[in-house]
Amino acid sequence: APSGEGVDIHAISLAWLPTSDKAGGAKGDVVSDDEDVEAKVGEWVILAGCSNGTIQEWTVASLSVSHSSYCASINNVNKSFESGRGPRRCFHVHSSKKSMKLTIVHLTCPTASDEAASRQLIEDTKQSASLVYMLVKGQEDEQSNESSWLASCSIPPFKGGNNHANQQHKLTLQLHTLATVKYAKAKSSDEKMGNYQKRHICFKKGEEIFGLVSVYRPKSCMEEDARMEYATDESEERHASGDLFVVICSSHGFAVYQDSVRRESKVEKEAVLPLVHFTRPIKCTQNTPQSKETSAFSSVAISPDINDLAFGRVSGHIDIIDNIFDSVTTFLEKVRKRNAQRAANGDSTDWSDSLQHPNMTTVRRIVHWHAHPVRALSFLTAYGRHKGSDRSLASSSLTKNLISGGEESVLATWQLDRNSHRPSHFVARVGQGGIIHTVCCQHSGKIIISCADNSIQCYSGSNYDRNWVEQGLASVPLHEEGPSAGEEPLNKGPIIVLKDPITSIPMVTNLPGAPGMIHWYDPKAASVVGILEVAPYNRVSRRDPINDPHIPAPAVTHLAVGRNGKDMVTVDIVWTENTCVGSEYNL
Repeated sequence: APSGEGVDIHAISLAWLPTSDKAGGAKGDVVSDDEDVEAKVGEWVILAGCSNGTIQEWTVASLSVSHSSYCASINNVNKSFESGRGPRRCFHVHSSKKSMKLTIVHLTCPTASDEAASRQLIEDTKQSASLVYMLVKGQEDEQSNESSWLASCSIPPFKGGNNHANQQHKLTLQLHTLATVKYAKAKSSDEKMGNYQKRHICFKKGEEIFGLVSVYRPKSCMEEDARMEYATDESEERHASGDLFVVICSSHGFAVYQDSVRRESKVEKEAVLPLVHFTRPIKCTQNTPQSKETSAFSSVAISPDINDLAFGRVSGHIDIIDNIFDSVTTFLEKVRKRNAQRAANGDSTDWSDSLQHPNMTTVRRIVHWHAHPVRALSFLTAYGRHKGSDRSLASSSLTKNLISGGEESVLATWQLDRNSHRPSHFVARVGQGGIIHTVCCQHSGKIIISCADNSIQCYSGSNYDRNWVEQGLASVPLHEEGPSAGEEPLNKGPIIVLKDPITSIPMVTNLPGAPGMIHWYDPKAASVVGILEVAPYNRVSRRDPINDPHIPAPAVTHLAVGRNGKDMVTVDIVWTENTCVGSEYNL
């Protein structure tokens, strides 16, 4: 639970934090083959960007301990279960305008899935902290307009101490503004949009930013010939420790921001904003005409070798853009070199317009299987990164598989290295609800799936066996489209909760996301420990909510259990074409 009354969590991200000197680690520790030493110099944390402008922190290791032990570890005097697991730390984010009310909309860590890369980035930045990027919205007062910008900050290591609870509200983070966000009019010309995009992250009104992803590419991963022709002294210094890329995704466009690991003063004051906008990939999809609604982006993922970028669409198509980060790097180096020559010659001409934009040179592939929006995308590689392994091998020896999922609740695997336009493997009926998020662990080869029925499942990336599942209360309806046009939603009554006479565990039924089922929910474990299917239901994803609506879901409207817990009676509402049995009559 977040700290603060009425606080909402808008974004979450994993981050690897080095352990402070006082906690047993040394500043600037490097990778070690000893697991005991490795465990002492860092920890994984969960960062949450909140509506009150704070970043709140939980440790991943604390999720496996009891609630009372967790409260004791953060010196929380309120150990009641209803209080939730409060954050270990709460950082207040400050901008240059201290009177502005901030909201953190998106949050991302460039090394969220790779501990080795996290250590390398900390070593390159020469500071014992974890770098995060965020999209921030701010408003000075109710009369002023709301503004948005891309910013970065560093999360310091946890120092511990018994007085941490009293110091929690004194922790502050200073934002480093990288670029402002501007929304142009929908009918703005290409020339006007181009001028805006030289100085801002610019999209058209109505194209809200839905995703923010970032990645760190060490120098060992870079193609040496990518910048050799256009290398300058400044660029060599800039990229001496690798590159950082931030992808800002809107519904009908995206932009790539290139950041420097060591942000020198002369780099901060450069005339060229290291930002490249891409608009061409959203104009058409294969030979089938698409409406503006169906051609919108719905998900995004970056390949593990930090070369390709994949986008899922509402129409079910998937776009894979090849070598996009090399194209962005090469283009920006050309612009910097020509602008340096221009400044030396006293010429005021902007050379960026005369260069061939990566928007025109990048190669993209299109694959299609999903009938509904692609809600989840992630890359799974067959290359196992072990301790001490050379990360540069990832560009030559790994096998890239793209994992996708959506409302069909089918996990599809695409073997991109074979240039196949059809999925190579399917896992059907992953959950009662559609797939909304996937995460692939590159070290263990595990696939973590989150579904709309409030379940989290773990699959093996090699044989696709399900390893475990955690089921929560399914409070969200299974179907995205809701009732058909002109149809009033069926009143299925309230949610029913009874106490199991044998186990004393609450029995919950008539949940929107679990039609026809009874759940045994353990509040202490915050998980469903038993499921009984009372009224069978085969969920079928829809194609058209008007012309092809889904089959009505059953409902358990009444539930009674005997005193000994061995007998149970239910009253169900089920869909049937039988006009004699179960039909309604007016008496």
